[in-house]
Amino acid sequence: MAVGGMPQAVEAYVEGKNFSEIDMVKRQIISLYEDDFKKIDASGRISALYHAIPAQLSKDSRKYWITSAIGKKNNTRAEELLYELLDSKTILPCYNSTDPRVSLADTKDFDSYKLYLADTGLFVTLMFIDRPVTENDVYAKLLSDKLPAKG
Repeated sequence: MAVGGMPQAVEAYVEGKNFSEIDMVKRQIISLYEDDFKKIDASGRISALYHAIPAQLSKDSRKYWITSAIGKKNNTRAEELLYELLDSKTILPCYNSTDPRVSLADTKDFDSYKLYLADTGLFVTLMFIDRPVTENDVYAKLLSDKLPAKG
């Protein structure tokens, strides 16, 4: 969970690197993602949508709020940016279902969804991206379920 499945991060783990070193590898991957996002939209709003995922998941909200991530802008353009991010396959949407007893495809609510990162290791790193590096003790607490978190 903490390493994730990105080949570079897995390779660093197999080589016996500590979690802080693996975290630096994952930060480089996130930086590459950001560079690619800027090729799609130079304003940085796709990166903002991506970076907002951990914070939005920590809230009690029932859905992802685009306006919380990028502000109140043109809704049509904001949705286009969201679909560009979804097309990148770096995130996964989870849609609310209005009636889970029947086909999910028939009852999914496209206006009510949460977003998740496609890689758990990148999610862990993105949660602590405001720090220069995520220290080994944070990973140790996370893996032993002793990291205080809102629940």
